[in-house]
Amino acid sequence: MVYQERVKRGWRHEQLAEAVGITEDQVEEIENSAVHPTPDILQRLGHAFDVNVLVVTNEPLLRLEFVGRDAGHRAA
Repeated sequence: MVYQERVKRGWRHEQLAEAVGITEDQVEEIENSAVHPTPDILQRLGHAFDVNVLVVTNEPLLRLEFVGRDAGHRAA
């Protein structure tokens, strides 16, 4: 989801890293599922993308969803 949201906005790794306050390497690791973002980083990602972050746990693997703040619709 992080990759999709970043690309949808036309942002480079550098731009997202700056908006979230992490390194470009961390952005790449999150996008590649090499690491799971901390709750703090999830909150900052939501702020950067201007969405609410849902962590879906009722599946075999954790899944992130970004939900638009204005209409309450899931971001595609």
